[in-house]
Amino acid sequence: LLQNEASFFSSHNLFFFKKKSQRKMCKVDSQANPYDERPLVDDLLEKHAKAIASVRESILDDDECKALYEKGDNTKRYDDIWILRYVLSHKGHVKSASKAAMNTIKFREESKLNQAGDLRHRIKQHGVPDSEKMANIDPLPGYKLYNKYCEENAICTTLPDENRGIVVYYDMGKMDQHGLATGMDTEQMKEMVLYANEAMFQVVDEITRRTGRLTKVMKIVDMVSQSVIYYCSFHSRVVNWCLF
Repeated sequence: LLQNEASFFSSHNLFFFKKKSQRKMCKVDSQANPYDERPLVDDLLEKHAKAIASVRESILDDDECKALYEKGDNTKRYDDIWILRYVLSHKGHVKSASKAAMNTIKFREESKLNQAGDLRHRIKQHGVPDSEKMANIDPLPGYKLYNKYCEENAICTTLPDENRGIVVYYDMGKMDQHGLATGMDTEQMKEMVLYANEAMFQVVDEITRRTGRLTKVMKIVDMVSQSVIYYCSFHSRVVNWCLF
């Protein structure tokens, strides 16, 4: 399941270096894998159409959000598929989904995430030396400092199938928790996690739109070689930002 950086990017190099998705759906392959149980996006859009419309209405009813929603190409960015994720995350509860979506729109503007561009090709492994291919690619913000506290294969970000989701494996015992807690302040940690999550979202969003199936990121946390008591008592700030 886990792949090192070289095999990961050599296998999926063309995928990661495609131009950014135009944010529209492609038809689902009629020969789709019968074992692929991911829900069809078209079915979800139809099922939750009223909730999606209500969330968009709430966005447009807020003057600040309305201005941001209509800014530049944001109407394409914050489309039905984008809103759908909030509806699903909040179990169809329109009020909480609307609040979350509106807060995200404001946050993305404040943090200038919409100006970050395509980040997918900048995803690197933690605790794995750069391959020749990756050596000249700038890492995501905060990566270099964070990586100083990671042993070999501490965090492996993989895409086992270019048509399915990302799998991230965290070996907590291979991270210098004390070093992370004392060597990175809260803002540095937030920046690192912010851009890492944005890059991974760009990957699964493109796959969702290309395959027509809702695609997500799965994170596996290995705590076997890490003391839970030590971890929870001293580094709760680190785990919260690292994983979520």
